Order: sequence, then C-alpha cells, then structure tokens
Amino acid sequence: MIGAVITKTLVSDDFESSWLSFIPRENVKYSIAAVLILVLFTSLLTLFLKAKENVNELGFILWNETTKKSVWQIVILFLFGFIVANKLYNLNYEDMVTPMFLFGYGILVSLLNYTKYKSLYLFALICSLIGVVAFFFPAYWFVALMLLGLNHIIHGIIHRS
Repeated sequence: MIGAVITKTLVSDDFESSWLSFIPRENVKYSIAAVLILVLFTSLLTLFLKAKENVNELGFILWNETTKKSVWQIVILFLFGFIVANKLYNLNYEDMVTPMFLFGYGILVSLLNYTKYKSLYLFALICSLIGVVAFFFPAYWFVALMLLGLNHIIHGIIHRS
C-alpha cells in the first residue's frame, strides 16, 4: 500500500508541491520502477523469513525442489510482467499497466498455490476481478492497488485464525 501511495504521488498533477519533488520529472518512470523493485524485494524477503520460521518449527528443509521451481516461476513471470508493463508504458497505454499487473498477479498466485488452499484461490480470483474492474475504470488504478493491499490484509487475518 505504501508503494501505491508513492507511485500515486509520482504521477499526480501536484507532483511539484509533494514531498517527492526533488526527483526530476523526466526520471519518474525510473522512480516508479525503483519503487516496484523495492516492493517486490521486501515482499519476497517477508515471504522468505516467514517460510524460514515455519520450516524451523516443522523441521523441514526450506530450499528443496518445490521452492526452487517456485522461485524460477516467480522470477520469470515478474520479468515477463515488467517487460510487458514497460512496453505498454512506451506505447502510451499506461492506463493498462495496473489492470495487467493485477490480473497477472491473480494468475501467479493461483499457479503457485501448491497447497491447494481454497482461500488462496479465492484471493487470486479477487485479485483478477480487481484487475478486470481496473481495466474498465482505468482512472481508479490507485483504488485498485489499495484494494489489493486490503485483500492481502483480509486474507492474512482470515488465514491466521
């Protein structure tokens, strides 16, 4: 959600009066890419630390064939998504970047659901539906990203109990 707020500030009309005004306007594309990479890195780090904690409790090996396969799938899919998003941005279809991300994220979550939790499939379906809604209402991309963050929070609360 913090990444969405920073991105919204970077692309807003009142950018010059914001707290990020020290960034030159022509470097906004690279700043957004840096925010996305930072969000991706912190998300993967959180997943790793949580998995390490669970593995230590259960006594399993963390780095096995399944996790190696998952890491490669994540890297390949995120690289593909970044290339597609960059291409959309260069073709002046920047309104389609968020819906494409949300829909692709929903597909990625459902592909990586090795445990076959129904709640995770529901989570992926909601992500994809938010992407479809953002496709039809591209001006609400910020709201769509906030809904994605809220979806994460709700899923975490429900899954924890």
